[in-house]
Amino acid sequence: MVLKRKRGEHMGQNDDHRVTKPAVGTRTFTNGKALKHSLANDPLQSLVALGQQIHVVHSELPLAITDPRVVLLQQYLDLSPSGDEIFAAWQEGDKRRDERLAEASVVVLVQGLNILSGIPFFRKTATGIINRLITVSESSTDLLNGMIQSAKREQCLLGLRLAAAAVHAEPPSSQASSSNIGVKIWTYLAEGGSTKLFPKLLGMRRRTKEGTIKYGPDDPLDKPDIRHALLHLILPILPKPLFISGVKQFMSPLYSNLEGDPPVTIYRILVALWSAIQNPVQGVARRTSLALLDERAIESMLSCLTRQEIEPTTGKPLCQVVSAFLESATTVQGQGICFPDQGWYPRKVSSETGDVPEAGRGNRADAPRNTLHNKILSNVIRKLGAKVVDDNSMIGDWVVKVFRTVPELIASYWPYCALALDPRLDSKWMSTISYVGRIISLPIPPAGTFRQTPARGVDPEQMPPNAQPPPVSTMIESILPSPLTKVHLGKGLQHSHELVQHLTALIIGRSLQKLHSVQTLLQSIEADLEDPMSSDNAWARARYELEIEARKRVPDILVVVAFAQKSATLAKVPDDEDPDAAAVARSAMLAESALRLLGLYHQTLPSITQEMKFDIGKLLVSSSSVKAERRAKKEARAGSVMSDAGSVASVGTMGTAGMGGGFGQDRGDVDGFEALSQAHVVALLAAVKGWDWTKKAAGSQYTYLYHVLLLHLSTPHSITKMMTTDLVYQLMAPTLMFDHDTGELAIFVESLPRTPSGDVATKALALAQQIHILSFIDDCVRRFMKTPYRYIEELQDLNMDETPVVARESVSPLLMTFVEQFQAKLLGEHISTEAAATFLAYVRRVLLCLCGKMSTPMVLSALVDRMEHGVREAREKGQERRGLDDLLKVMRNDIVMIFEGSSSSEENINVSVILADESEWSLGSFEETLFGREPGLARTTALERLAVSASSSAARRYIRIILHRIKRHPEDVEVCLNLLVACLRRTGGADLAAAKQTVFSEHLILDLYQDQGSLHVQKGLSDLAALLDLHSVVDRGLAENVIQREVEALRGDAKGKNLVKRLSVLVPWKAFISTVQSETISEHILKHLKRLTSADEEVYDLISHTIVRANKLPTMLDHLEDCVRYNIFAPVTRALQRWSLDDSYLARVRIESRTLEKIINSGTNDAFQLVSALVERCPSASKSIGKLLAERPSVAEDHRLFTSLVTSLDISTTASGPVEALINTAFTIMCGSPNAGAVEQAAAASNFLTLVAPQHLDVISKKITALSSAAFTPPLARFCKALTAFPEACRSPGPVSFVVGLGLQSILQLFTDAQPWTDIEVEKVDLLVSIVESTCDLDLSPELVESVIISVIQDALNNTDAVELAASLVASSPLKASFVRQYLGLVITSKTFVAMTRTTDHPARSSVIALISAFFKASMYAACQPNFVEPLIAIYHGTLSVTDRQLASVFHTFEKFRHLSVASLISSWSATAGSSLRALDALTSLDPAKTFKTCIDFPIRHKLQTDQLDKASDNSSVYDPGFLLSLLALALQEPLTGLEWVELLRCNVLGVAVCSLSSRDKAMRILGGSALAKVMNSVKDVSFYEQPQLVHILRLLRHALTPPSTERSESAPPPDRLPTLTTLFLAHALRFLATPSHPLYAATSQFLLQRPTMDVWDVPMLFSMLYASGEGYKRDRGWIIRLLRDGTKSQADWSLLKRRRTVELFKTLFQSSMESSLRRLILQALGSISLIPAASSSLIYRSGILPWIDSQWSQANADERSRLLLTVENLVRHMMARERMDSRGMDNRRVGDWLSSAESLVLNATQDAVRLETVSRIVHYLSPVLDDEHLARILCAMMDSIGRLEVSTSEGESSMILEHLFAATLTRDRGIGFVSITGRIKAMILNSQSPLAVWVRNETRRALWQETK
Repeated sequence: MVLKRKRGEHMGQNDDHRVTKPAVGTRTFTNGKALKHSLANDPLQSLVALGQQIHVVHSELPLAITDPRVVLLQQYLDLSPSGDEIFAAWQEGDKRRDERLAEASVVVLVQGLNILSGIPFFRKTATGIINRLITVSESSTDLLNGMIQSAKREQCLLGLRLAAAAVHAEPPSSQASSSNIGVKIWTYLAEGGSTKLFPKLLGMRRRTKEGTIKYGPDDPLDKPDIRHALLHLILPILPKPLFISGVKQFMSPLYSNLEGDPPVTIYRILVALWSAIQNPVQGVARRTSLALLDERAIESMLSCLTRQEIEPTTGKPLCQVVSAFLESATTVQGQGICFPDQGWYPRKVSSETGDVPEAGRGNRADAPRNTLHNKILSNVIRKLGAKVVDDNSMIGDWVVKVFRTVPELIASYWPYCALALDPRLDSKWMSTISYVGRIISLPIPPAGTFRQTPARGVDPEQMPPNAQPPPVSTMIESILPSPLTKVHLGKGLQHSHELVQHLTALIIGRSLQKLHSVQTLLQSIEADLEDPMSSDNAWARARYELEIEARKRVPDILVVVAFAQKSATLAKVPDDEDPDAAAVARSAMLAESALRLLGLYHQTLPSITQEMKFDIGKLLVSSSSVKAERRAKKEARAGSVMSDAGSVASVGTMGTAGMGGGFGQDRGDVDGFEALSQAHVVALLAAVKGWDWTKKAAGSQYTYLYHVLLLHLSTPHSITKMMTTDLVYQLMAPTLMFDHDTGELAIFVESLPRTPSGDVATKALALAQQIHILSFIDDCVRRFMKTPYRYIEELQDLNMDETPVVARESVSPLLMTFVEQFQAKLLGEHISTEAAATFLAYVRRVLLCLCGKMSTPMVLSALVDRMEHGVREAREKGQERRGLDDLLKVMRNDIVMIFEGSSSSEENINVSVILADESEWSLGSFEETLFGREPGLARTTALERLAVSASSSAARRYIRIILHRIKRHPEDVEVCLNLLVACLRRTGGADLAAAKQTVFSEHLILDLYQDQGSLHVQKGLSDLAALLDLHSVVDRGLAENVIQREVEALRGDAKGKNLVKRLSVLVPWKAFISTVQSETISEHILKHLKRLTSADEEVYDLISHTIVRANKLPTMLDHLEDCVRYNIFAPVTRALQRWSLDDSYLARVRIESRTLEKIINSGTNDAFQLVSALVERCPSASKSIGKLLAERPSVAEDHRLFTSLVTSLDISTTASGPVEALINTAFTIMCGSPNAGAVEQAAAASNFLTLVAPQHLDVISKKITALSSAAFTPPLARFCKALTAFPEACRSPGPVSFVVGLGLQSILQLFTDAQPWTDIEVEKVDLLVSIVESTCDLDLSPELVESVIISVIQDALNNTDAVELAASLVASSPLKASFVRQYLGLVITSKTFVAMTRTTDHPARSSVIALISAFFKASMYAACQPNFVEPLIAIYHGTLSVTDRQLASVFHTFEKFRHLSVASLISSWSATAGSSLRALDALTSLDPAKTFKTCIDFPIRHKLQTDQLDKASDNSSVYDPGFLLSLLALALQEPLTGLEWVELLRCNVLGVAVCSLSSRDKAMRILGGSALAKVMNSVKDVSFYEQPQLVHILRLLRHALTPPSTERSESAPPPDRLPTLTTLFLAHALRFLATPSHPLYAATSQFLLQRPTMDVWDVPMLFSMLYASGEGYKRDRGWIIRLLRDGTKSQADWSLLKRRRTVELFKTLFQSSMESSLRRLILQALGSISLIPAASSSLIYRSGILPWIDSQWSQANADERSRLLLTVENLVRHMMARERMDSRGMDNRRVGDWLSSAESLVLNATQDAVRLETVSRIVHYLSPVLDDEHLARILCAMMDSIGRLEVSTSEGESSMILEHLFAATLTRDRGIGFVSITGRIKAMILNSQSPLAVWVRNETRRALWQETK
């Protein structure tokens, strides 16, 4: 019966007391016992009274655990855990048709479950009640279905509330399980038919009498209506796959009239939806999102965006909550219903994939078509219409965000947008045009969408572009939408209102800016193609078509020009009226928009601008400037612009604002839109090609250059200044004025006077000066451009000595024009005196800067002479011209001061004209600062600042003028040298080479190197020398000059008086000294050794370098007595250290003991270092030091000699001397405080004691027993660890036990301090752990051990090192059972252990588990207790990690000792937080992906039961198969329903059982076979969809092997071991069976179902998948190759592959495919095959794998080469192992064949420096069978690649390569062919810091000394 809605009644009203009224006098219950008794006697009245007593509303939950209602329920449930009386009353009421009794029972159940489920402590109790409700044997589910389907509203509502309460009783953490209570309840409701009514019930809301929906301010679940009760039931089940499968019928009523629900209800729906679509598995999340979020859902949520009510849970408006959900679910790609698209590319689909409409499925020829990736979003957005621009902008904001994420939707949106875009002064139009502008301004799709789709693991940035660009129609719709027509835009620009014009201009500007971005992108992709200039280039064609299409949609350029003209005249008023400020602002704003449009037109649509004949220079200045110039002439002061004769002289235009006067007017005092307009104009001028800047501007008497320069000087805006600077350089640099040196243009521009900051008068003066100078320059430039070569020739005539002048030292011929016009204007009286003086002040700046370019003042002086001559002629003609002579004198003085060092006149010259910015220019001028009027260099800081910020050309100029300064002012040499270094560092390229040549060719600098001077001067000279490059031929030549001069000076110093001084000069040039020069220097040094007593460390280092370079060490050792006499030790020591150990001379040299005694007696550190070097390299010195030690035992007491003495004892074969003294010294070193150099000495002491321990163990033991705990140091601990190798030392009592005791006492003191441990203390603990673990017989004090363990557990359980020490002590020490019981309990109840149960990656987890495991092994009697084992389940993860295997060992120990099974504990285990109710729940909590990874990486060598833990096999990424099979066996002990079997399939544990049949362990195979047998027996009687196919697969498997016995018997044979390939294939088949939507489900099912038996010794589906065709061929090939890669693990698998010649198939497929992902998979599969030893010979001899790899090497990429080399390494390693095992050896001919291929491959691979480490390992393997010639060739090739290796790899990799190469040379005798190559390898090893270097050094020394003997 269907429930009918009645209007006018409160359908949600459900006060529990209205069910039935209790009788008068009914009492409340005080305890559970009374309640139980009352329910048994009078159930109706008792239930009604109980319902009233425990009544609670939803907003009150959860209750406190002390609440009387909770206490009453607890007491009752303690007596009746399942509520039997309540269920009995319900059943009795249904049986008697007593509705009141049934309703009262349900009310109590609802209230009770609501109360109990809110308290975690009672959730287990609530679960028991629910299990009673859903038990199949009970009739409660039928009663629940009947109540929900009742025609009475009250009963329906109660039924829904009970189902909802049951669903919510389960904790949230366990709701992730697929077999939880909610799913079961839903299943029973669906089977009972109740879910069919839910769509109708979802529409039953609470309504008023008028029929309208209305909810109060309270929580709607406090008094729920039927809709809210049903929502309370459905929302927790939304993420469940069972609900998703039939969700379609619920979605429409769920979202119907959603905007009418209360805000909290909408929030709960959104939270449930978000939890459902946030599935970690991408495919599941996508299917869930598509099922839950359809078009109706999004439309309903959009309708809620207008609601401003506050949502009580979040405290935010409802519209913000809904907007946040929509953004997350629809605007993030890969999340919700927003799927990744291809940008502007359409989606390519086929009808076979099911993505096209049904109508298109019939015609396969037309099946492929273009569709959208996001159809739901597209359909929703199309229906919005004008809602996007309503008063509430949230809908429009959401649409824009969707378009930003999914740009493919934009093009299809515009035809359906229904937007009114006809320009009008209306707020609706303004909102619409702003909305369209926001869409246009969205960024271009990511660059990756324009490139080919990369394979997995490939960087998308490395992929080439697509062959075809996106459709032009799609791109243009994102730039200039079709609704925004050309007519609309034109009308907008021509509209009568300025606001409409402005908005239209803005949207056109946005469109053109985006067009420019798209054009740039297309052009860059076009350039990436191989032949971008070809006519068939699709990207170039698309760019052209895009421009053509854009031209059709934008207004004509004339419309833009007219708009600009109109905007410029808006504020035009008569001259006698003041302009309106508002009109001026509007005019400036529109003018800026117009200029911006013009610039964008020229940038993006150059074809339009080229068709328009318009002088672009008019934008800068135009004809209306005539009035401005006239007005300026009238207002100017007569003295400044009038000539001496009274005529008007040169005046510059002032410019005006507006189109008539030019937008880029040269007034600098503008800001706002006017300043921005200037920037637009300058940028436009720079972009226009062919603009004639030398002609006069319209209405002005000056060229455009004049106005650009005036704007440059007057603007205060940095951006405008930078743009005008670039424009000037662009215009003038290519001309003949500056083509000799473009850097000179900077001098002319930077010398111009800028407008300073100051008062109005100063700015007016600056403007007048700028006009004078610029008008003069403008005239000169025009004249020069007419006859340039005349001025060039005149400038060349100034070079009177006719010496050739390089371009760097020539000046601009524009100066010649300056001089000529200066003379002409003076003589013709065309310039005023003030203007002439201003111009001369400017020229003075230019000439001062040009001094830095010139080596001589000839040209500059000649220019000054001509100007002086012009002034004299003017005076001769009667012109007064005051002040000009003074300025010319200043010029002359500047030149003389720079080039000669003193001015020509001593008196101060007062000039009549000073430029307005003179002070600012002086501070920024390097030349003016360097040669300032102040004495000395008072402005050093300013000079350094200018030098470090100079450009390359300026720095080169500064260098020359600094050299001039050094010549004339030697007292400033220190500062000048620092400036030279700074300037050289600023230069680059050709400027750097020229600057170096200038500096180091200067005799002054060479003289400074000889004179040296102070320490600061020496440092400056050293810094200069450090700038030279040793690898540069030119730089080496420059250094040769300095070095040769010093060598000649040394030769001339016969007595060596200046030896140290000359050597100090050569210190910076040490690297450049040649061998011949080194010989000369060394000879001079050896002649005058006594002069070296005053030398410093740098000189000593130079001496050692030159001696080794000149091969003069033997001569120096001959003078060793003299060196000792003069205490010269450091040079000899460093020379010895640099000398080669292979030189036999050191073995023949004789060092007497008296010589060593003299060296030691000097007592200096250098002396002891010399002794160490001699003893290390000279055998005679080693013998002499031994003799000396025998004669003077006190020598051993000096720590500095200890290393030398130990070296002597280690190498010498004679008596060692007093060893006891050395032992005492060694202990003093090891137990002393750490200091500089103590680490090396401590290591030497430890090695020495280890060496002498067998003979002097008693002495060492006595010394150790005398130590205290403070003497325990890491060196002592390391020595103790070395002592563990001697059984005598480990016996109890012994030195090892004593040292460990000292260490424990030392560590025990650390726990009393609260400070964190230092690195030394951590090292002590680690060494103690290592000693304790490696020693089995320690005699330690039990009290001390227990104290350490107690301190660790109580104070340092979070300290990993401390816990590891405690674990090692527990494992190695006998402990009392009571102690184990007490402190194991402390560990398990500690905060650290509790924290471990809440997280999976606790830092102390491994150490704490090791401690627990040690406790269990220490005393099984005390530890193997259930209360100790049960908490361990919470921290057990079930993986193959070391920690989990330790816990598994603990469980096994418990079972063996207690003879009890842990099955009950394992059944409650859960992979997620929380616990499980049964074993099936534990299985379904597993991560299916991780479980299947266990199948792929199944550990076939893992044993089911073992107590040995291999730490090398630590793998936490897979589960323990033994644990999973045990869980499966437990789960199969209970009968399972069909749904539970499906869940069991989905967790992939059956695949693990199948894969266990490939294990090498018999017990594992028996367990897996037994589990599969139980599955076979159990699944037959259960009906579910997958059951027949599952049974068939199990039958195929059963027929393939002997069926195991279901009973455990020792005599039962284990199942046959199957190939891993076969079992893994069946695991894949079972996985596909659980997920029929998988693309390979059909193929595997067809393969298995079409055959009654399965050949397990054949590769399944090999040819059908490897040679697949059709759409999914890539997927099929990839899957079968991955199967072969993962399944090839043993010789049996190789037999399968060899049978089908799979390797040959791989080789063919690899060569024929260019797909990187497929090629990578093939190489991975070959790598897996190469790991099988049995496959190596077949691959090499039969398959010819090595020649094939050699042929593929050149075409392989970097990743493929690495995998090929790893395959070769595996094959070679197995072949060489086989050769060693085969006593008969291999056939020489066959060996020669594959060795030649291997040699060729290795030689090719040596060219790749990145993979040299792998190649070196291969060479090491091949070295025993390669002949000398071939091995030498390979080693030479390897050494040639080492240089590239050092740059591209780390030091560790280099050391490994050298180690392998050195090992390869050890297989050969030292023949002639190996001497040089071995020497090269040894030299590189000795230069490294690896342990091999120490070994090679010692062995080389030992071998050389043996030869000498």
